[in-house]
Amino acid sequence: MAVGKWVFPADSKKEIVNGTIDLTSDIMMVLFVDTWAPQLAYATTHEVATANGYTRGGEACALTIAEAGGTVKVSFATPVEWTAAGGSIVFRYGALINDDSNKVIAYFLGDDSPADVTVPSGSDLTVTCHADGVFTIANPV
Repeated sequence: MAVGKWVFPADSKKEIVNGTIDLTSDIMMVLFVDTWAPQLAYATTHEVATANGYTRGGEACALTIAEAGGTVKVSFATPVEWTAAGGSIVFRYGALINDDSNKVIAYFLGDDSPADVTVPSGSDLTVTCHADGVFTIANPV
């Protein structure tokens, strides 16, 4: 199983650049959905239900912004974690949501085949970002 890459709806890119979405002061959440047609506006219709160690609404996620050599990198300050308990946590997509505006910043497929991901009871589920960050902004070459 390979995890899919972070995907950004076109409007989220625009709203990050124009400041509508503030990556440093807005409250960001990571959450899971079972089925979804990704879009900018987030609706809880298909979010995984509160059960087995997952709480609907997800977990808060602080972002860091760092610049080196002309490249700006946006990353998670710390990984976001859940422990499945009393049953499995099952999801298909993970999403980074701006809780202040209820908008999707980015999303990923938990298994890029695509298939549902099952985290069995007693197992940990950790969402982190690649060493290169969730995304980068660099000067053109």
